[in-house]
Amino acid sequence: GGGGGGEVSTSDQMDVYASICRVMSHSTRESDRNMAAVYAYATVNRAKPSSQDSTKQQQQQQQQEQAEDLNSVYDTLENVIKQTKASSNTQSATSSQPVIPGLPETNFTPKQLKVIKQQQKLLVKLEKKIAREQERRRAQEAHRRRREEEEQRKRDGRGKGKVKRSRYKEPVRARYFGSPLSVVAGESGVPVFLRRCVDVVEKKGLTMEGIYRVSGKKDDILALQERFDEDNNLDLLEAGYCETAVSGALKAFFKLLPDPLITNDVAAKMLQISAVEQSAQKAMMHKFLSALPPPNLNTLRFITLHLHRIHSRAEVNKMGASNLSIVFWPTLMCPPLTDLADPSKQMGWQLAMTRLIENPDFVPEII
Repeated sequence: GGGGGGEVSTSDQMDVYASICRVMSHSTRESDRNMAAVYAYATVNRAKPSSQDSTKQQQQQQQQEQAEDLNSVYDTLENVIKQTKASSNTQSATSSQPVIPGLPETNFTPKQLKVIKQQQKLLVKLEKKIAREQERRRAQEAHRRRREEEEQRKRDGRGKGKVKRSRYKEPVRARYFGSPLSVVAGESGVPVFLRRCVDVVEKKGLTMEGIYRVSGKKDDILALQERFDEDNNLDLLEAGYCETAVSGALKAFFKLLPDPLITNDVAAKMLQISAVEQSAQKAMMHKFLSALPPPNLNTLRFITLHLHRIHSRAEVNKMGASNLSIVFWPTLMCPPLTDLADPSKQMGWQLAMTRLIENPDFVPEII
């Protein structure tokens, strides 16, 4: 590799493109692909012809710089190709199987890789934020219980003389948020909190642009949760909470569940939906989702019907099935961080969630 000084010809540029394509198609290291793309971008920009009103001296200087850049690109690409060949010899032949059947492997562009890395960082931050929030709530619950026990002890020891302990102790009420779905689902199979949230969103926020995408204030969401913890019969419409606080509390309800609404084993099977024809997707989804516990299945059907009604007003609220699936698939599935960092699985789960929102009858009904 490496050319001499002088003007960068079209054939030289084509050699650069050919070398870059060879690296991008064979390299298994992100750093190599990024480095090749960066050098290519620099070379193409520097290889543009100068303006007509440039002086002869400026043109000669530009040509010299272009030649130096081209040499640098050739040298860099040769090193990358050598490193790629060395790494490919040690890699097994079976390691290139696609993660999801039906989705071919993709060589992502540097811009796509940058976006994916940003998404991974955001997901890690979100996971840490959720863990901190759960820890804060556990500490708050422990403090509340200690305070109730102290008040009970004071009530038991009001008389004079020897303190007599009452045999009866008021039971400590469990928190609504963070409890298992089977506990809060009730006889209807769907938590009453979700019903009240959906009632508010469909009456006040059905035509709001960006509903569920626009976040409510954290203080309002926490205040709503604490108030509902104290009174499970609270009417959210009469309480006057705004639709963004209610939609944020609905999403937080699913995030605080001990187990995800769509269990991990069912979510893993849903990745296969991309490999079958649309005519067969309903039967396959029925088969997979039938393995969910009854409260999970009832709640999933309830929430997908609600999201379908949001999707039907997409011309007004700008929240079609694709946008809603981006918001809700991590909330309803809560996969491990190792799976969240896989772009192919992200696309597979987003596609499955989109199909559920577009076709709520994909969720089987419990008879």
